[in-house]
Amino acid sequence: MREQGEGREEAVKPMTLFGGGPNGRLTGHDTVKMGEECFFDLQGPITIGPETFLGHRVMVLTGQHNMFLFGAERLAKVGSRPVTIGRGVWICSGAIICPGVTIGDHAVVGPGAVVMRNVRPYTVVAGNPARFVRRLPVPVHVQ
Repeated sequence: MREQGEGREEAVKPMTLFGGGPNGRLTGHDTVKMGEECFFDLQGPITIGPETFLGHRVMVLTGQHNMFLFGAERLAKVGSRPVTIGRGVWICSGAIICPGVTIGDHAVVGPGAVVMRNVRPYTVVAGNPARFVRRLPVPVHVQ
C-alpha cells in the first residue's frame, strides 16, 4: 500500500503489525490510506476494502481472551475473530475496532470511537461504545 505525495511516490506512514497467530494476516487494496501509528494485532485475519482511509492511531484488534478463564489459563488461551472493513470506509483517528466486527461499505467511524458491533453500510457511528449517529445518503454513482 502506497500513497502519492507532491508528485513523487512515498511509503505509507509508519504502522505497527503485532502478533501473528496462525490465522493472522492483513489484506488490503493498494488504494487504502493510513495515518501514522495504526496498530493491527493480527491474531486473526483483517481485510480492508479499497478506497478506505484510517486516521492516525487507529487500532484494529482480532485477538481475544476468554473472560471465564482465570490466571495463567486466561493468559495462555488466545482466540481470534476476523475483522472486515468495507469499501470507502473512513475510520477517524484514535478509533478502536474490536474482534469480530464488520464495517459496511462507505461507513464513517468517529474519532476515538470503540466499535464493538457491526456497522451497517452508509452509517456514521461515534462514541464509546460506538453508537448510531446518522445514515448517509447513497449516491447514485457509487458501486
